[in-house]
Amino acid sequence: DAPSRDNPFCAQVGRNRTSTSPTFLAVNSLNQTTINFARFEASGIDFDLVYPVDLEEIGLGENGRVTLGLTGTWNEKNRTFQTPSNAAAANNALGERLFPEWNLNPSVSWSDDVWSVAWYGFYQSRQTLTGVETETASTFVQAYAPAAWVHDVSYQVTDEVRVTAGVNNLTNKGQFYGDIGRPASAIGRNYYLRTRLVF
Repeated sequence: DAPSRDNPFCAQVGRNRTSTSPTFLAVNSLNQTTINFARFEASGIDFDLVYPVDLEEIGLGENGRVTLGLTGTWNEKNRTFQTPSNAAAANNALGERLFPEWNLNPSVSWSDDVWSVAWYGFYQSRQTLTGVETETASTFVQAYAPAAWVHDVSYQVTDEVRVTAGVNNLTNKGQFYGDIGRPASAIGRNYYLRTRLVF
C-alpha cells in the first residue's frame, strides 16, 4: 500500500463527480497503464553441476557409469520497493510463497549402453502459505509450509525397442495447505510406461 492518498495510483481511478447522481463519487472508470515499482532487488546463485563417473576407472569393473547432477538456486535477497513515491519502503519476498531460499534438483543415474536407472529429486525450503507475508507471519497459527522433497524414479531399456517405465512423486507428497500443484501435482503418485521404436 502507498503511505498516503497522494500517490500515482489514485489518479488512475475515476469517480462520478455529479453531485445529484445517486452514484455520486462511485468509481466509474479505471485507467490501466504501467506504473513501475520504485525498484526491485534480488541476488543469489544459480548453479548446474554434473559429475560423470566411469565405474571401470575406479576399479568397479565394466558395470557402466554413474552420473551425479545438481541444479539449483540459492536466493540471498528478494525485495520489491512497490511505491514510487516512497522508494525506501521495502517489501521482503524472500521466504514467501514461490520465493523460498533454496530450490534444488538433484539427480543420480546409473547406465550402460543398453539400460539406465535414474532418480530425480525436487526440493524447496520452507516458505509462507498462500496469502501470508513474512512481515505478518507471527500472527498466524500456521504461517509456513515446511521444506519439501519430491522424488521421481525411472528405468529405461534401449535395444531395437526403447522401453521406459517410472514413477513420479514416489512418496505421494501432497500439496501445501491452500495450494494446488505445489510442491507436487494434485494427481499424487503416478506411474507411466512408454515404448519407442528405434531404427
